[in-house]
Amino acid sequence: MNTRAGGQSPALTPRGERTRAKLVEAAELVFVRLGFVETRVADIVAEAGVAHGTFYVYFDSKEAIFRAVVLKLIAVMREKVRSGPGPQPDSAVEAIESAVRTYVMAFRDHARLMLMWGEVAGLNPDLDELLRAEIDLFIDRAEKMITRLQDNRLAARDIDAHYAATALCGMVREFCAHWAKTDAAIDADAAAATLSTLWVRGIGVVHRAPPV
Repeated sequence: MNTRAGGQSPALTPRGERTRAKLVEAAELVFVRLGFVETRVADIVAEAGVAHGTFYVYFDSKEAIFRAVVLKLIAVMREKVRSGPGPQPDSAVEAIESAVRTYVMAFRDHARLMLMWGEVAGLNPDLDELLRAEIDLFIDRAEKMITRLQDNRLAARDIDAHYAATALCGMVREFCAHWAKTDAAIDADAAAATLSTLWVRGIGVVHRAPPV
């Protein structure tokens, strides 16, 4: 029943699913509190309130359960970005503002884990692949949005959509990472608004362009 590399076994009973979820939740708390390097399996099982041997029924290492924590983080971040912070936007500008604001706030809420993921990914090819795939996903979505706007003459057509999406997504991501690393006292609303403005101006969106 051991779940190699953090993958979830299809043979788990409902009770097993609950125990595994409990371990992942405990691991997230411990990783945030102690950091990846200092965290031990003993810390995770103590937080979860289970026997040491129980851990190895579901995971074969600290790295494996960290991967499970990252997969949970990915799901949470995607859901937050997908659902957005408010009502359906009425224009492309509002859509961009909503997406940027949601990402900034979600990164802020999970800053410690987001930074840790990046750090551990440098030493773990599997986690690095997950990170690259997630970055590529957001760039791809942004590129498609820019292309649709360009096709409808609602954004500047003299820019390369892929390069623009890569640069602008990178701007937002790196700003959030720098903010988290320095732990600076930043007004999140003002930061999101400024980043959104740079995004909109960077691709020359017509202000009242309908959402795409």
